[in-house]
Amino acid sequence: MEGMVRLNATRMARLAAVVPLVLLVAACGGGGDDSQQPANAQHPAALGHVDAAPLGLVELETVRAALSTGQGILSGARQPAAVRVHVPAAQSWPVPVLAVYDVAASSGTAHLAVLLDKPNPSAQLVATESAVLDAPEPAFDTDAAGYVRMGAPASGLAAAYVQFMQATVHGTPAPSPAPFAPGKLTSEAAAQDAALLSDPVGHSKGVLSSVDLDFAAGAASAPVFGLAGGGGFTLVAARRVETLHPAQGRALLQDAQRRNYGADLAPGQYAQITVQSLMVLAARIPAGGAPAEAVGSGGGVYQEG
Repeated sequence: MEGMVRLNATRMARLAAVVPLVLLVAACGGGGDDSQQPANAQHPAALGHVDAAPLGLVELETVRAALSTGQGILSGARQPAAVRVHVPAAQSWPVPVLAVYDVAASSGTAHLAVLLDKPNPSAQLVATESAVLDAPEPAFDTDAAGYVRMGAPASGLAAAYVQFMQATVHGTPAPSPAPFAPGKLTSEAAAQDAALLSDPVGHSKGVLSSVDLDFAAGAASAPVFGLAGGGGFTLVAARRVETLHPAQGRALLQDAQRRNYGADLAPGQYAQITVQSLMVLAARIPAGGAPAEAVGSGGGVYQEG
């Protein structure tokens, strides 16, 4: 089957690089029929058509917020300084593709990792998850042609992360060993949420009486791209649902500029507000079974009400 689905670089390189709006990267024109031709690591322009799901939820929120406030969706076109495309050596449908865009940011260069999926020969590439990495992506374990040797999918990592967050935030026993090493995106984030739940009045200066907070695993497949020297790299997704309840006799006020509770929530007073968001972690998985390391994050709010 591998020879039947091998993504061809020559055909795919004719297509332009397009990334989701949420990544704030300018798109370039182009065209071509890639229906039988997957991508190649040596040709960054191989990312031709990109749909967005479940990232589409976050992008639609971005568009709705722009329409609601009369502000632009993009603060300015930012052409990537470099694009690196990493494609599996052994391929069968669906084929995962990892693209990393180097984009100018206020603090230097941002490294945007986008996990794409080509479900079948005639389908467009679908951007399923993205994360801003703390540093450029690690070196991958590749064959002589530059294709990445893949590991077993980290199918349980997102669920384990959700179990850890849910347990830690609500003060129940967490899974042992922890799925991720301690850090700002894992244990520290859970501790901040736990503090909010334990003292919503204090953390909100008396505005809130209580907060409901729950996590659920995303539906992404978490393909693992093998790393040089062992281990792997993937992106995992989780959903976060937070409901805010005001202090007795009070309402939650969304100001006219929509600064208090997100741009998509209309101005007014609310008996409660629920914010749903997509959380994405870039994960470096060590060889030997040690906890994964969170090396980047992404996602965003996709619904408020």
